[in-house]
Amino acid sequence: MVQRSNVWAKVKRMLPVHLPGDEDKEGCHAFTDCPPTMVLERTIDLVGARNHAKNIASSRKRMDDLKSILKEDFNSKAKACWNSVREPRPSPVNVTHDVDNGDVLTADPKVLHSQLWKAWEPIFRRPSSFSWEDFEAQYRFEINQIKEKMAPWSFSMPTGAQLQARANKMPSEGSTGPDGRAPSELKRLPLWLWNHVARFWEGIYLKGGEWPQSLLKAHVAFIPKAGGLPATPVNLRPITILSASYRVFSSCMFRQLLAWHDQWCPSTLCGGRPGADALQTAMELGLTLEEALAIHKRGLLLISLDLSKFFDSLNGGCLTDSPTSLACQLT
Repeated sequence: MVQRSNVWAKVKRMLPVHLPGDEDKEGCHAFTDCPPTMVLERTIDLVGARNHAKNIASSRKRMDDLKSILKEDFNSKAKACWNSVREPRPSPVNVTHDVDNGDVLTADPKVLHSQLWKAWEPIFRRPSSFSWEDFEAQYRFEINQIKEKMAPWSFSMPTGAQLQARANKMPSEGSTGPDGRAPSELKRLPLWLWNHVARFWEGIYLKGGEWPQSLLKAHVAFIPKAGGLPATPVNLRPITILSASYRVFSSCMFRQLLAWHDQWCPSTLCGGRPGADALQTAMELGLTLEEALAIHKRGLLLISLDLSKFFDSLNGGCLTDSPTSLACQLT
């Protein structure tokens, strides 16, 4: 009897901590001594459920804190983080099967280039059939939804100082485009020269000047794809390399458009946006999986889709006409 009374005294003392007020469904606080018929089954279930909910909330807070810390670190050291966690890039393609010569392995550059060009020439030579009127008619509902969320937006031409600051942030080892200028060279240009460059872009955009041929061209480099697929000239990923001087200008213009873009772009759309690039998206997905497994004790079904040979499929007319049609104009 004494032992039973001692246990009940501990229950009475601790219960308000776990089940305050109305959450004490069995009314334990009203009994001075332990009732002979009470089994406390419902009370035990309530305490267990409450503690489980607190643990989940605490774990979720720790996960949110971790996400915040990682995002802050990515913002300052994104490239170093990406290089440390990404898959090793596959080796370059240096041999292939020569189907015209008994299917033997060969390292002949002419055969490699012939197979690559045979696979990619139809893509490079695709005729343009884009019409903004047809595009707008097909997606009129979505375009009207976007317009409802937007306010008019304007942007201005970058100054020489802005161009110079953007050039100084380019990686020195960046690729050289058709204009022959390397980012490391652009970083050495004085401000007075960048002021001339700013007037050059104003002449093209504001006065209808003619584009130099070197800025209308691009280099296309082919790199191997990851994912365990066979390394062949066909299974490559093309990357377009524009002139470095144009990349400086376009980066300045892009940053002016971010606020306009974020008015209507869904927050779940990632890529090319601060805070939603490939690295941060991959880590966010990883943390979501960890949360599901560690907190909720369940897995997730993920579906990954990709478009085969999508390179150069986004027509320039869509890029030039959509901003002006969505209340964005140059001032």
